[in-house]
Amino acid sequence: MNKRVFAGASALSLALPGLIASMALLPAANAIESDDETSTSGDQLSSSATMEEQCKWVLTGAPSGVTLQNTAGAEYNGESLELSASIGEISIHSTGNQDTSPSYDTYTECAFFEAEFKPTATLQIDGIGFAASVGSETDSGMDFDVSGSNPLAFTFTKDSATGTCDAWATAAESLNLTDTNAGTLLDLSISDVTSPVTSGGNNDKCELASGEIKVDIPEGLNPSDPGSDYTFAGPTLTTALSTATSD
Repeated sequence: MNKRVFAGASALSLALPGLIASMALLPAANAIESDDETSTSGDQLSSSATMEEQCKWVLTGAPSGVTLQNTAGAEYNGESLELSASIGEISIHSTGNQDTSPSYDTYTECAFFEAEFKPTATLQIDGIGFAASVGSETDSGMDFDVSGSNPLAFTFTKDSATGTCDAWATAAESLNLTDTNAGTLLDLSISDVTSPVTSGGNNDKCELASGEIKVDIPEGLNPSDPGSDYTFAGPTLTTALSTATSD
């Protein structure tokens, strides 16, 4: 079952393993004395325990306002022309809900208790077309779609130095979007979710860095206004973080 926020609906009992309970003992003034008759005295037992913070998942670095360009300054001459853009790192990590400025390196001690949920990050486009225009006029002769042979292609450099991505089921160093189906970028198996989080070394995290996005203007297109500057309005790119209680 997917959910965006973990609500902690289950009540915690005082017998929860790992919690330290303290009993209120009877003070000396309440000592029990007995002669010929049975005497009793009672006092309610109490216990106290501080609950750890509830873990949550944080995604940072979702791309926004991406503009693709030909970095070599080449002009379209009827042959395929690559357009690209650099995008920053994308990462997921677990943290407690008192972390007011979540970032890749920060954490707050937390726990998933007995209801772990795992994160999945996806990239998705809401359409496949790039619509061409020159000035205020459209030019359908230069419109094109992404496809299997011309995908919207993402490449990343996985953070291999620290090994933090090793446990992740998916840490995509390349991802091609050819339709409106979501592509999985980061995914952690439910069995690999760490709880409790007690230090920065054991809060699950994975970072994909040095990202780039590419697409080609295909060969064989015919501009209505050669020699002019064209713009191409592409689909909306959505980066989503979802959670689930099972793989």
